[in-house]
Amino acid sequence: MAKHTPGPWRVAYGNRLEIRGPRDEIGWPVPVVYNAGLHTDETDQANARLIAAAPELLAALQALTDWGREHTSPRDDNSPHLLLIAAMEVITKATD
Repeated sequence: MAKHTPGPWRVAYGNRLEIRGPRDEIGWPVPVVYNAGLHTDETDQANARLIAAAPELLAALQALTDWGREHTSPRDDNSPHLLLIAAMEVITKATD
């Protein structure tokens, strides 16, 4: 499976709604996804913001699960163990 375009991503508005990655070797922003239409509605814009935040969300979730592995225990009734398992499953889904 191909690796995703590294972040940070951002939403760009112009003639079309685009989500762009970092700049390439010659300075052009790397398009990640875009809506070729000239007009977008609020739902398209909200979806674009969520997709653009994906690399940062993934990194934050990975950091949180790393912390959880070191500071929690499935034997502790107050441990968010099931939440950590769910988070790790989503990370695997996003990265495999």
